[in-house]
Amino acid sequence: MFKDAYGKVAENIMNEIEGYDTFSHTDGTDFIFVDAKWKGKQISTNMEKIKKNESVANYQIIHDPLAELEGAVNYHDIFKAYSLGCTLFESY
Repeated sequence: MFKDAYGKVAENIMNEIEGYDTFSHTDGTDFIFVDAKWKGKQISTNMEKIKKNESVANYQIIHDPLAELEGAVNYHDIFKAYSLGCTLFESY
């Protein structure tokens, strides 16, 4: 399924977490996108699983990806807008 070393890490994370709607990974990068409707305990349980993976250095929780993208565009945060836009494009 995944082609590179980053992809193997993404696949390991994908297999550990539960209850996601969409999981995508951009080949050649260490960026993954998880779309989930987690509530309450599911959030902390799955985030702990992600944090325990030694290959994960950073993560961010986005509650509404379209609003986050719109905010990045409005505040001229070009890198964030580009990254979020690419991720959203790949997830649809």
